[in-house]
Amino acid sequence: GRWSALRELEAHGVQFGSHQNAYTSFEETVYWLHVPADFFSRAVELLAALVGEAGAATDADVDAERKIVLEEWRQGKDWGQRATEHHWRHAFSSSRLAERLPIGTLDVVRTATAETIKGFYDRSYAPGALAVVAVGALPEEGGVALLDKAFAPFFASRKTPAPAWPRHADRFFPDSQAFGATMVCRPAPSDEAAAAPRVRVSVFEDAEATCAYAAVSCARRYEAATTIGGFEKWLLADVYAAVLNRRLAKLAMRPEPPFHSASA
Repeated sequence: GRWSALRELEAHGVQFGSHQNAYTSFEETVYWLHVPADFFSRAVELLAALVGEAGAATDADVDAERKIVLEEWRQGKDWGQRATEHHWRHAFSSSRLAERLPIGTLDVVRTATAETIKGFYDRSYAPGALAVVAVGALPEEGGVALLDKAFAPFFASRKTPAPAWPRHADRFFPDSQAFGATMVCRPAPSDEAAAAPRVRVSVFEDAEATCAYAAVSCARRYEAATTIGGFEKWLLADVYAAVLNRRLAKLAMRPEPPFHSASA
C-alpha cells in the first residue's frame, strides 16, 4: 500500500519532504523522488505504486488528508498569499484559472469523498496524460523497459491515445477577448487590431502587509518544447532568467540597494 511504500523509501534514506514529495500547479501534479543510484530500480516500482494506487483511497484516507489540506489552507492565508491570489485572479481574468486555484475550493475539500477522488483519478490519471522522467546516474537496466514494467500493472489496461499537444489555448481562455487570450491565442489575420497587447493594472492593499512590492506579468503565447528547436528556445529563456536573477541579487546586496529583493 501507499504507506508501506513510503516507509520502504524512508528506510533507504529517502526522507519525506526533502527526497520525496509531490506538488500540484495549475496544469500538473508531479510526484518526485531523489534516490541513490543503486536503489533506482526499486524506487521506480514504488513510484509506480504511489501513482497507480492514488485512486484507491478509502473514506478514512480522505478524512485524514482533508485535515492536512484544511490546515495548509489556514496557514497559507497570510497577507502574502492573499496578495498572490489577488494577482493570479487579476492576471487570469476571464479564464478558468482565475476561479480554480490549485488548492481547490473549501466546499470541495470539506465534502469530497473517496468516490469523488476515484472519479477524478479515472479522468485525470489516464496513461496518455502521464509522463515519467528519469535523470542522473542511472543503472544499465534503468531504461524504458524498466519503466514500462513498473507502470504497466496500473495503467496498461486503461491505455488510450495520447492527447494532442500542445493543448489549444481556448481550453484555458474560453473568452477570446479576455486579457491573456489575445496574447496566448494565435489571432486570425482579421483580428490583429483586437489582439493588440493591453496593459491592466490592479492595486492590492492589506492591513497586515509588512512591505510593498510590485509584480509585472507578461502574457505570451505558449509554445511546447516538442522539437529540438523548441527546447533550445526554452533553454535560452531559462538561462536568461537565471542570469537576470543573479544580477538582481547583486544589486540587492549593494550598500544602498534600489530594492530589498527582486526576481524574474
